[in-house]
Amino acid sequence: MKNKKIIIYIVIIFLILLILGIGYLVYINIKYNENNINEYIPEEEISDKELRKTVISLYFCNPETNSIEEEKREIDSKNLLDNPYKYLVQLLLEGPKGENFCKIFPAEITIEEAYFENGTVYLKFSSVIDENKDLIIESLQKTLKNLNEVQKIEIVDNR
Repeated sequence: MKNKKIIIYIVIIFLILLILGIGYLVYINIKYNENNINEYIPEEEISDKELRKTVISLYFCNPETNSIEEEKREIDSKNLLDNPYKYLVQLLLEGPKGENFCKIFPAEITIEEAYFENGTVYLKFSSVIDENKDLIIESLQKTLKNLNEVQKIEIVDNR
């Protein structure tokens, strides 16, 4: 009977030592990993302006194919907050940045007004668009319909 008690005590002490040993190894492993974490520190902070950059699609005429094609452009998304429709049309009026495209709006035309109502963007220009009318309308539609809410575009007669 005495031998059984001694064996039970030895087993209990062994289990306690085993649990303490495993606990100690886990503790050491956690401490080691905390000290060896290689945190990424950027060389310079990302500015608010950098965070606001977004890529938009503008559509201009490709002179080789005489068709409307996409030009990607990186802009500050802050410019889209006030009146995104007028801003995008203004970018179309300024013309493409790439050499593969040509400007299709006449130089004298400016955007006077652009507003959104019930899925339609209404655009009012400084003068009537006569030349390149089909290409201009296609360019406006493809550019503005990238905005999810736009279903239709109408040019308001300014006469």
